Amino acid sequence: MIYNLTALRGDTLTLNLTFTQNGVPVSISGWAVFFTVKIKEDDPDISAVISKKVTTHTDPAHGQTSIVVTAAETNALLGQYFYDIQYVDTTGTVKTPAEGNITFVRDITRRVT
Repeated sequence: MIYNLTALRGDTLTLNLTFTQNGVPVSISGWAVFFTVKIKEDDPDISAVISKKVTTHTDPAHGQTSIVVTAAETNALLGQYFYDIQYVDTTGTVKTPAEGNITFVRDITRRVT
């Protein structure tokens, strides 16, 4: 599915996800969930501006996990990028349930103290 996101540069970004099948949460114990943000879709993963791998989930029995991107990681980002969320389940199946553009917009306050 394509979902376009907007976030403030310099803010912590938390993506709370629930994985379901036919509307029912599925266990994600043992899954790896990836969040990758790139300038160009064809850039190699090593060139990603954000690259997260989550293996410790919020409530794995009920399909819940969170991807946290720190303020330091978003601080230099401004403009439109490409992202996807991908997982690898315990059978080795790879799926990409979400992708799209993520736009980082200017924040007003730039101080942190």
